[in-house]
Amino acid sequence: MNTPVLFSENGQNYQQVIAGYTSENAGKIIFRYGGKNLLASDTRKGFNKFLLTFPAVSKPEEITLETTVNDGNAMQHKVVLIPPQKKWTIYLVQHSHTDIGYTRPQSEILAEQMRYIDYALDYCDQTDNLPDEARFRWTCESSWVAREYIRTRPGSQIKRLLKRIREGRIEVTGMFANMSEIADENSLFDFLQPLREIKNSGIQVKTAMQNDVNGIAWCMPDYFKNTGVKYLIMGINETRSIRPFDIPTCFWWEAPSGERLLAFRGEHYMTGNFYNIEKEDIDFTHMIWGISELEKKGYPFDRIGIQFSGYFTDNAPPSTAACKFVEEWNSTHEFPKLKLAIASEFMEYVEENHAEELPVYRNAWLDWWTDGFGSISRETAEIRKTQNAIQQDEGLLAMVTLLDGELSPEIEKKIEHIKENIIFFDEHTVGAAESIQSPFSENSVKQWLQKGAYAWEAVKKETLMKEEALARLQPYLHKANFPVIYIINPLGWDRSGSVELFIDSEVLPPEKKASITDVSTGKKVPVQLVKKRAEGAYWMLEVKDIPALGYKALKISTTDELLSPEILPGTEIMENGFYRIEVDKKTGAVKSLFDKELRLELVDRNNPYHLGQPIRETSEKRDTPPFHRAVSDHISVEKGVQGTIWESIKIFSDMPGFSGAGEGATKGLELEIRLYRNTRKIEFKYSAHKEIITDPEALYIAFPFSLPEAKIVFETTGGILTQGQQLPGSSSDWNVAQNFVSVRSSKGQVVVVSNEVPLWQFSDFNMGKFERYPKQGLPWLYSWVMNNYWFTNFRAYQEGTFSWSYQLTSTNDTTNAFAAKFAWGERNPFATRTLPAGENKLCNASLRTLKIDGPENVLVINIRPSFHKKSIILRLRELEGLPADIKLSPADQTLTIKKVTEINSLGERTGQPISTIRLKPYEVKFIEVEI
Repeated sequence: MNTPVLFSENGQNYQQVIAGYTSENAGKIIFRYGGKNLLASDTRKGFNKFLLTFPAVSKPEEITLETTVNDGNAMQHKVVLIPPQKKWTIYLVQHSHTDIGYTRPQSEILAEQMRYIDYALDYCDQTDNLPDEARFRWTCESSWVAREYIRTRPGSQIKRLLKRIREGRIEVTGMFANMSEIADENSLFDFLQPLREIKNSGIQVKTAMQNDVNGIAWCMPDYFKNTGVKYLIMGINETRSIRPFDIPTCFWWEAPSGERLLAFRGEHYMTGNFYNIEKEDIDFTHMIWGISELEKKGYPFDRIGIQFSGYFTDNAPPSTAACKFVEEWNSTHEFPKLKLAIASEFMEYVEENHAEELPVYRNAWLDWWTDGFGSISRETAEIRKTQNAIQQDEGLLAMVTLLDGELSPEIEKKIEHIKENIIFFDEHTVGAAESIQSPFSENSVKQWLQKGAYAWEAVKKETLMKEEALARLQPYLHKANFPVIYIINPLGWDRSGSVELFIDSEVLPPEKKASITDVSTGKKVPVQLVKKRAEGAYWMLEVKDIPALGYKALKISTTDELLSPEILPGTEIMENGFYRIEVDKKTGAVKSLFDKELRLELVDRNNPYHLGQPIRETSEKRDTPPFHRAVSDHISVEKGVQGTIWESIKIFSDMPGFSGAGEGATKGLELEIRLYRNTRKIEFKYSAHKEIITDPEALYIAFPFSLPEAKIVFETTGGILTQGQQLPGSSSDWNVAQNFVSVRSSKGQVVVVSNEVPLWQFSDFNMGKFERYPKQGLPWLYSWVMNNYWFTNFRAYQEGTFSWSYQLTSTNDTTNAFAAKFAWGERNPFATRTLPAGENKLCNASLRTLKIDGPENVLVINIRPSFHKKSIILRLRELEGLPADIKLSPADQTLTIKKVTEINSLGERTGQPISTIRLKPYEVKFIEVEI
């Protein structure tokens, strides 16, 4: 096998080839050519590789190679074809992998990483006198680090940085951090905002690097559009995964809209360190073998980018060791040429020389590692809910802007603080490297507590943000001479649904019979008491036609009549005009779910598990077959609630690993199945009392659906895809559903939503399959609630009570729009404000602030104030692959739209003012509306 090595001695050019020999025992081998010894070497048992040096050839040339094995045994002759040497250039890209935690506590990482930029500037100074290829270069992997550096360093140091960036000695890239798929689309929008600050400092950013993680959100080509970022480098760590493509590959990676990035699926982000490049004793033979293997496998270019760190560890400081090696190598070798480079240099070469010949992949690049977030289920659930809650807050604040209300300049900073805590939780690193081997060590505990604190800080601050948003909207929520409940819809389309809210006893006594009326229509609103507290109670209302970016007022009327006791249903069957549900007393799960409109049984009875049944999985090794599965026992099916809005059945059971398992003890698992009376909706509400167990285990909930010729469709971050339609080699054993999973056929679809649990396995239990080309399977869904299968970084155990839920509907509407809007509606509940009786100033029983007119196939992803001027920002996505026109208009005389302009994700104007927003199939647009 040919190598990339070409060097000169005494005026003669030489090249090298790799010879392979398999030996049954250790011994010696001698290679001869033209009557002279080429190499004498020891052999070991098994396969051996040797570098042999020959005079360089300009065209393919056959030679006869003589081999003697083990001290003079029979000489072997082999005719070998020596091809001309490929003239390689290897770009060596030094960076520090930003792993927030893992090697040391999260609180220490930023300070260290900023100091590395100081070092990088010093090392540039130290190596200015070296040949250009050997001069120190460094790439800042994280825009978070670059932004904080710009904010905190003195002006003189920033000038040094800008100078080195202009020279191409340092590069700043565009990813805030290396992200998991827990991050939703709105979080990733905020994830990019540091680029504004960086660009305003005079730094051009054209490259995004996602290292270690082996997938990336499908919306990134849309979100980087018109920002200047055009390259994506993935330094993939293949641990517990497989990689797309057999060799490092450049290709055009497209979002569903067709927006694209020039992507490079590179080798491991510390490949150079595998060759000891950070040491004086560099293993250049290993490096040559690695490049030769690429050539043998058909790698198409004569150049490649290889990443490395200053030391063989994550969060490594930079070093100059490679500078000396590159200088010495290039002085003695013509090829391969080594060049210390910034990340974009290789990408620029590819774009300039090979752009037209690259393949195009319009596939989601799904991440194999997000399954680890099942080891921190409680915090993952909270961060998912908080991601949606802050989206609602932004919608409320946009309404305040549209109503010409007052927004404090501090609000944007508060939202940024919440969003950054969300991002730091969603970032791929959970905790210490030894978290599995030593789960109770001080370092493991400290690092997990710091990671978990991001979630709880976001939860705490978002609660206050929602109160502030509602308080700023409250001047436009007028009192009446009766108590009023305002139901507020901060999303971009009219909605109906149920909403749960807390009302003080002073306003609505929980023991008294009351009625609630829609003031605008005079119709009664279904209401149901959920639970009581000393000072009030939680109520559920069923509301209709709440205007987008608007509200409806509801009137509370009370009487002196006491609430009558609930009449409880039977314990096995529930039925309404839409569904008939039958629970199996032996399994405590749904053995029959009949859809009366579709006239279909939705439970596949060929599956060994029933709908909603918990399944515990264990293995001797963390993520290696064989796996053993068991279901809960000691089942108790009991009467639930008979209410105006829903009726329910309650199921209690035991399971190993969950507290109370055993005869006579408190049950470890609880389930309430709620059948909604007036809408096509079923809810499964679970509670599990988890014991601390560090042995490998997992918990699933089975949803084995039956729908003729059905396929599984789900929403990933920035797109909707069918099972198997991801980038080959990206995650297929499990997937993350951002908002919904659908089982869909020509007859209809079943849509399942969970606000808390993102992980799913499709068609089967798939652990350990690692399918490169997954195919459509049976429409069986397994929600993966929790696990501790990772061998590092994630948590080894969970403890205490964890509650989660699923909302399910079925319909003959098979569109993406129906599934998405049902799911977004369930995960984004209405906001509410309850006001006691006062002076009657109620003049608008129903209010819409802005009319958004357009077809159903457009989803308004987010609405927020711009904060910097009197304007709001809309994000829109087309869902069905059809063109769409959207028009915006004032909903009343008090609002004037001055200008509608398309912008990019950073808020920069990209076009002229428009009157109609035109979306191409699957397109994403960012729109600024000035008022």
